[in-house]
Amino acid sequence: MLTAAVDRIEIKSREPFYMSKVGQYVRITGTFTGTLDPNERIPNLAKAARRADGRIEYSDEFTIFAPEQPSAGNHVLLYDAENRGHPVSNGLYNSPIEGTANLPNVGTGFLENQGYTVVSVHWEDVKGLKLPTYTREDGKPAAVLPVGFAAIRDFVAFLRWETKDSAGTANPLAGSINYVVACGQSQTSRMLKSYLYYGFNHVGDRMVIDGFQLHVGQSGTMPYIPPAGVSKETIDLTITGDSSVYPFTYQEILEPLAKRGEKAPKIIATNVEGDYVRRRLSLVRTGANSTKDAPIPETVRLWDFGGASHGIILQPEAQNCVMPRANLDWHPLTRAALVDLTRWVGSNTAPPPTKLLALEVAKPVVYLLPAPTADYPNAKLMLPKRDEDGNSEGGIRMPSVAVPLQTFGGWNAPLENNCGDMSIFAYPFAKSKFERMMKNDTRPSLEERYSGPADYAAKFEAATMALKKDGYLLDDDAAALIERGRELSKAIPEQKVSK
Repeated sequence: MLTAAVDRIEIKSREPFYMSKVGQYVRITGTFTGTLDPNERIPNLAKAARRADGRIEYSDEFTIFAPEQPSAGNHVLLYDAENRGHPVSNGLYNSPIEGTANLPNVGTGFLENQGYTVVSVHWEDVKGLKLPTYTREDGKPAAVLPVGFAAIRDFVAFLRWETKDSAGTANPLAGSINYVVACGQSQTSRMLKSYLYYGFNHVGDRMVIDGFQLHVGQSGTMPYIPPAGVSKETIDLTITGDSSVYPFTYQEILEPLAKRGEKAPKIIATNVEGDYVRRRLSLVRTGANSTKDAPIPETVRLWDFGGASHGIILQPEAQNCVMPRANLDWHPLTRAALVDLTRWVGSNTAPPPTKLLALEVAKPVVYLLPAPTADYPNAKLMLPKRDEDGNSEGGIRMPSVAVPLQTFGGWNAPLENNCGDMSIFAYPFAKSKFERMMKNDTRPSLEERYSGPADYAAKFEAATMALKKDGYLLDDDAAALIERGRELSKAIPEQKVSK
């Protein structure tokens, strides 16, 4: 059996971080050295330099946020898959309502108050990760990039199961972890799909990470290992390459696991409307050769967020878009997804069902690549269907979409610069019927939609409670959203009562 190992771990610092509802948290930083069997199925690994014992070495940095008392917390390790060197879990889960996607600090402390232990290690060829190298055919040195996948597997497995390294240094989390979940956002959701597809989530017959919460994973995977049957000429094998690389559907991603005899993890993938028009998201549902939804594995849930953009940018000067940017806040939904995933892996409590936007073939037909190729000859882009207001149909509709003050519509221009972090546009409704008619706007005005602020607030609350009842919102977020609805209701004109 091939083996991977953490040979040495070195703690650099341990300091107080945050006082949470479960007690004091500490921040632990350090480095680790791992070794690999040269026969592991990693392209070009066998060409790298070996130690005297025949193994191939790499090293990496880590950061851990953990309860100071091992008995505290929920005993769940959350692996935070960094996006271009930056952790994503804070922005995904610790952001307040109407917050930004990238937080510089602990934010609301949601993760810590829930009791998660959070770990991040570098997986990209960046400062802090020292990958083995080999000599290419042109004589130039190159890093063995897929070892980044192995670094995730090896260190998470060490934290989960081992008591000490081979030199006797103690595992700082020994005995405190019962389950492991992982989160990725955008680029790192694609990376984690590749991590699964190529078999890095198992050590022997043990599954390393039990569940994955993948946010805005877009249409493809991270091609550190070129997909079989797809020519290298059609993809860019870098961290900034094309996101549309086979495999696309979760059925395609998980099929190799069954063939290898590996257990499939639980997955909740949360996607935004903007990625259908910016990142070919429909391929996750249809694959490259169909316009019909592929079967979704029983261990996977797909949640589409109607009206949502790829990122959240609240500063108008940073938007760089022709139309105002739709800044729908999806954080309440990602928090619920993480809690639902944790329950799913811990107690096998089924999460809320898959909920998808209704799609139609883009007109005119938009191909996956600039033109059909031998690799993807039938790839067509599907886009969300729209109702009479211009809002998408189906999916999970946050209260501000279900009880709208505006249209959350289509792609925002200019396309070439991905304005406002791949945004869709916001087009407010007219306040009055007169204003609507003066603008030749066919969409009913606010005064035609709602009888007054109380009517709007009541409908907003009902939409919120429906999402909470179905499991897509947590209690605290539902309460905060209801309060937000009361604030938004102030924009609704009071109806004049005739005497």
